[in-house]
Amino acid sequence: MIKKSFQLKLRSQLLLPLSVLMGGLVTSVAAEAYVAETDVEYDYINGTSLKMDVYRPSKPGTALRPALIFTHGGCYNSGSKASINGVVKALADDGFTVFSVGYRLAQVAKYPAGVTDVKQALRFIRKNSARFQIDPNKIVTHGESAGAYLAAVLGVEASEDRKGNIDKYSGRVQLVVDWFGRTDFTLTQTTGTDCAVGWVGQPRNEKTMPIFQDASLRNHVDSNSAAFLIIHGTQDTQVDAIHSTSLANTLWNRGRDAELVLYEGQGHSFSRTIPWSISRARILKQFGITNRVAVTKAAGAPSYAINAGQMDQSNTSNFTPDKYFVGGSPYDYGNVKTEGTSLSALYTDSRYGWNFSYKLPVVAGVYRVGLFFAENSTAFSAKGDRVFDVAMSFPNGSSTVSVPILPKFDAIALGGKNTVIRRYVHVITKTPNLKIDFQGRVNNAFINALELYQTGY
Repeated sequence: MIKKSFQLKLRSQLLLPLSVLMGGLVTSVAAEAYVAETDVEYDYINGTSLKMDVYRPSKPGTALRPALIFTHGGCYNSGSKASINGVVKALADDGFTVFSVGYRLAQVAKYPAGVTDVKQALRFIRKNSARFQIDPNKIVTHGESAGAYLAAVLGVEASEDRKGNIDKYSGRVQLVVDWFGRTDFTLTQTTGTDCAVGWVGQPRNEKTMPIFQDASLRNHVDSNSAAFLIIHGTQDTQVDAIHSTSLANTLWNRGRDAELVLYEGQGHSFSRTIPWSISRARILKQFGITNRVAVTKAAGAPSYAINAGQMDQSNTSNFTPDKYFVGGSPYDYGNVKTEGTSLSALYTDSRYGWNFSYKLPVVAGVYRVGLFFAENSTAFSAKGDRVFDVAMSFPNGSSTVSVPILPKFDAIALGGKNTVIRRYVHVITKTPNLKIDFQGRVNNAFINALELYQTGY
């Protein structure tokens, strides 16, 4: 039986003033309302009824709406569709239909049961798009932890039916919003219960490794994968941030649209306020919907672009000494102006050495860090001189947390000669001690240019 109810909330409960947390400001106080339709059955399998809850705008109008599918977390063995947060439901106020999907937990059925369940839910939603008044080609998924993995599956795999058949309802979603999701099942969990092992139902060893590899998202990313927004805490000891950085790199290297956000000092299940503001803005942008929430930036935050080898540019003093420092020569790669950067040209061989770092002179806020790499000679690639690791270092009491963001990075291999390779990483930070570390794998790690600006929220 379908249950219907009308719920009214205050939007002031959704988006708290960020000035309290980050020195910025986000305010919006307006009534929002949605109609909830609970326990909609989307499938019945092996004696289990699979259900979802649906949240629609109270005044839907006649136009087709975009949809968001939420999948809950809980280590694949707990949680329910009722655990959807109020801020996610409130997207109905922006004209979305929101679906909170239940799926079989490990106690009921092992992997890949939950994967096939969410795929079936997506097919059901698309097949019944007229009933729900949604555009089947405008769907975003969102989840946290285990739910983020299932949300991401719908962005990298077609939603075939139980028999593996592909039909007109079996496309992928357009955007995935992944919060601290486990993406590589081959990695052991550092603390607590190993959720992946519990869900697969077998120990992780050489014999069973193909199952864990098949479950890992990076093995399914291709040129048709959805756009991704990935947010992860730098001190997540339950699901290490390497899960998110590895997925982001796989998407980047396949030419897909991916945004990676690192949240300084946060563990598993971080505070939602700022991440949801970022996520909401990205979701609205995906479908061209105006963001009604005003965003301002923190006072005193830096915003600049530098060429690493220009001695006369400000902020270059923030580089630590390295083995070599070569001023380089200007080399206009031509396409650098077309990608949203203020840099007019890059400097070839402008900054390199065995290892060095750059200290970001930030104040509390949300920043986009742009890293620019290019090479005009394939000779360096042949010798391996330009392959290196890039990491971000975050203070953690008396120690430092290092999060790899670009492992085994090779600009020539990824883009070829005379091509600018850009990588953008967002950070939510509260201290002035954030650093980017460059470690050469052979001799000469290098970066051509760096760009930093505050995005707000």
